[in-house]
Amino acid sequence: MSRNRLQGIRLLTTVALAGLALIGCAAAPPPEVGDAPANDDCLREVKLAELPAALQRCDASVQAFPTDPRPLSERSVLHSLGGDQEAACRDIERAAQLLRQQGNRTEDSQLAIDIRIRLEGCQEKAPLPGT
Repeated sequence: MSRNRLQGIRLLTTVALAGLALIGCAAAPPPEVGDAPANDDCLREVKLAELPAALQRCDASVQAFPTDPRPLSERSVLHSLGGDQEAACRDIERAAQLLRQQGNRTEDSQLAIDIRIRLEGCQEKAPLPGT
């Protein structure tokens, strides 16, 4: 076999292997319904008529991510939408506690702001002692 032909075969083999490697790096398909909950599932496609189902889905996220403040913060919103302010405040207080335990570090600064604002809202609505 000629030297040029061997180089051509090697080049073709290298290109084919590189192509296969790139195919293996393709992005994973989006999760299907029924997969394990994600930490940001709570407020995904919420409809007020389906609030109980959204709360169940969110409960699964809270259980799956017990040290993540995001599911608690989002479940707080769902409780608030359902008129259960006491449960909403319990969740946001727990989310704030988790955030403090993590040294107020989060990759999402908006989450920290949301938790602070919701917590302030709960504290404003708390009854004054002796009233």
